[in-house]
Amino acid sequence: MLEFTRTHDELRFGFIVHPRSISELRQLVFRHALPILPFGTENFIKSQCLNRKAVKSIYTFPPIISHQNISCKGRVYCIFLMPDQILNLQSTAVNLVELACHQAQHWGSRVIGLGGLTGAVGSRGKEIAEKITVPVTSGNCLTVYSTLATFARLQKEIDLDFSSEKIVIVGFPGSISLAIARILARRGFNLILVSRRKTPFLDRFVSELKGSCTGGIEITEDLSHSLTRGRIIVTATSTGQIIDPDILLSGSIVLDIAQPRDVIENREKRKDVLILDGGVVTLPGSTPHRAKFSNWEPNDVPACLAETMILTLEGASESFSLGRELPLEKIEEIGRKSEIHGFIANTLRSFRRPVDEANLQMTREAFKRDRRVA
Repeated sequence: MLEFTRTHDELRFGFIVHPRSISELRQLVFRHALPILPFGTENFIKSQCLNRKAVKSIYTFPPIISHQNISCKGRVYCIFLMPDQILNLQSTAVNLVELACHQAQHWGSRVIGLGGLTGAVGSRGKEIAEKITVPVTSGNCLTVYSTLATFARLQKEIDLDFSSEKIVIVGFPGSISLAIARILARRGFNLILVSRRKTPFLDRFVSELKGSCTGGIEITEDLSHSLTRGRIIVTATSTGQIIDPDILLSGSIVLDIAQPRDVIENREKRKDVLILDGGVVTLPGSTPHRAKFSNWEPNDVPACLAETMILTLEGASESFSLGRELPLEKIEEIGRKSEIHGFIANTLRSFRRPVDEANLQMTREAFKRDRRVA
């Protein structure tokens, strides 16, 4: 039986997640006592989880206290589907996300966040929002805001001028990539937009940007070639594992927003390229407990989760960050609210760990040296 302990003065949120890798799925099956052998083959475990349509509460956050002295707490719910299953079996995925949302709502959640690919299915969250009675968000607006805040901090902290660089943006026509492209184009950057295929929508999008912006804009389906033409890369696909860091130009800087991540984590890491986690937010310093979420550093959370917390603290009455095209005013709004409540949106992390200073320095030197040679 589901517990129901909601009080009228307690702010609660729910957050829906899924395993990003087979190792994560095995751990979840083992830790949460699903009646499935966690050491079977990958296909066996995936099919058993799919057949059982499992949804479980897997983590409860301690109270999060904002700089406005408002607190909330939340619970994480997991649907036991891998990324490929979510993308290939979208109607099933939407049904499981809906079930998880109902569990979160029954617990007392006033806002529900859709993490990872759970926010990409069902018309990017719109179908889920129609099926439950509390506000829903994909968290993509704060993901965009925090990624651009990291982009700005990086330029300042390592004293690099990106204005003459081509910015490679991967992951069209995803809502995060579209919004980042629109904002950077308005700032005058030269963009290479990488899409799996060209569509009438993308043609209209690029025409609109070219008509209102001063920087150069081109679109391509050739990811490998684009990585040889630009050293600032922002990537946010739904597939993951598409960029081998060994092929990057020396001095390249990648902001990897994707979950599962787009950059392959090699055992031997290059020191002359910098792989940064995009969409990372640090919880307010006024929070008395060190919250450890998944494999993140203590008090680090993905921006989609942070947006869910902020909307809960704000007492949101309507859904946020849904659909393909994110309104720029909403990105600015959630950014302002994150700062008011003390969420730090310009954190520098690499594969979820603090950035190595030697890596930062060597990338800076390679970036400046190779630009002079060019």
